Amino acid sequence: MNQDDKNKNMRSADLIISTLFLILGIFILIGAFQMPLKDSYGGVESVWYVSPALMPIIIGIAIILLSISIFIFALKQGGLELLKENIAERKKEPLFNESLIRMLATLIPLIWLVFVHLRMLDFCIAVALYLTYTISIFYFDDFKIIKESLKFYSLLMEINLIVRLTTLNVILDNLFVFTTDILAFIELIILIFYIRKKVYASDIKEELIKKYHQALGVSLITPIVIAAVFRFALRIPMPKEGFIMNFMYLIYYAIK
Repeated sequence: MNQDDKNKNMRSADLIISTLFLILGIFILIGAFQMPLKDSYGGVESVWYVSPALMPIIIGIAIILLSISIFIFALKQGGLELLKENIAERKKEPLFNESLIRMLATLIPLIWLVFVHLRMLDFCIAVALYLTYTISIFYFDDFKIIKESLKFYSLLMEINLIVRLTTLNVILDNLFVFTTDILAFIELIILIFYIRKKVYASDIKEELIKKYHQALGVSLITPIVIAAVFRFALRIPMPKEGFIMNFMYLIYYAIK
């Protein structure tokens, strides 16, 4: 497949993915606005900018705006016509083709982040799990790594979903307050080493090793920076503050 064909496939895929992300952004906003923007604690009414709803509202609005932007760009590039052509051509192809797998590799981690991890895990660990997977595999742009990593990541996420649905996370955290976060942190380490193993087994190992370290650095540093800015500078609570956030509190008050 030449570069022009790849660009055409990308524009048609952009229409589908942007539509799905738009729906996801709307669902996030609906959930966020069910949280109180103001509340009363001990007779003192809190202000809107310290509401736990603020973070998901920002995420939801950002996803909606980006989705609309991508959708409009794809339309201008003839994405609708290309999508119709691709649908006609791919009726003969297997269901789980490369385009569908790439789309699932984009959506599954985001859905898990928003609807499972942010409600169950420490903010930094939840975002680090998401970024470690998504930044790494899409920065590599190696379909074999994307496909194999998606299977492994989905297995980890299914375990976390079972833990949440069975409320096992509540039971474990009652035994020791940060048990669920520690287990998720172990999952993060396993995921890091799994992706590293795939990189070193790749035919283009030399090219991917540098990308791997860059992606890993961004994935681990970004959630800590975001949490520090929002929690300690803007005074906005994170959706769930657990193991890492409490450690950051210790550092913050020790310095202060």
